[in-house]
Amino acid sequence: MKRVLWLFCVVLVLAGFQEDQEVPTKIEKVDLKLMGDEVAFTFVNLPDGEATIIQNDKGEAILINTGNQNSKEHLKKTLDLYGVSSIQKIILTKLGPDYEGNLEWLTKEFSVQKLVVPSTVDKEDLPLQVPSIEKWGIGEKQLFPEIMVNVLQVLDEEKSMNLSLKYGEHRFLFMAVASKAEEEKLMKEYALKDVNILKVAEFASNNGTSQALLEAVDPQIAIIFNKQNLYPSADVLERLQNTWIDIYYTKQFGNITIRCSKENYEVITLTIESMNSL
Repeated sequence: MKRVLWLFCVVLVLAGFQEDQEVPTKIEKVDLKLMGDEVAFTFVNLPDGEATIIQNDKGEAILINTGNQNSKEHLKKTLDLYGVSSIQKIILTKLGPDYEGNLEWLTKEFSVQKLVVPSTVDKEDLPLQVPSIEKWGIGEKQLFPEIMVNVLQVLDEEKSMNLSLKYGEHRFLFMAVASKAEEEKLMKEYALKDVNILKVAEFASNNGTSQALLEAVDPQIAIIFNKQNLYPSADVLERLQNTWIDIYYTKQFGNITIRCSKENYEVITLTIESMNSL
């Protein structure tokens, strides 16, 4: 079950909020108030690139991709805002500046215990030497004890992997590569109808997110990250709209948190205006 909250934040600690204001003028910390078996996926509104924070009620955090280097200060502010002081794992779904741009800084500053990369990636492909590298091939892996990951595809030429994350009744599909040919292979090999949330590949490039994929997956929500000087494909947006999928574009909505219990989830947005007030 889905519950969408059109909130400016989850609150939080607010200052300078007056009755006639629609947007809080200052946010000090975001408390997602995760209880018991709850987890949260926060799709970060970076100026450039992809980054997703996964948090559980124990205060542990995992990061999927790190955004472009020119988004470093924004990512730093966001991690602090959401109370992330250490990162258990960084998962790179794809190599390239929009995905690994802040890897070196994060590794040094957040006591990263492990870097996860597609099995096709070699150490020489990475911008630094990290303490521990875990290579993922096709198959199931355990993230947090309550979250299972299924590596659906590992693409050699693109040095990337498409992932499915399963938590309770919810399934997230993280598409890394926009390729209709690879989507066809994916649909032939896997049943995808139980996917709730689709992370759209490559900033909604028209090379992927085909109508066939959308019909095979039939998600409730599509997340689109922001890339500097690049707008989502109008054709992709039209396909999403025509399939009655709720579109969350980080540049428009700000940070997008999906807070999950094992049975239900809710969508919480932290608006761009609120972030800009920090």
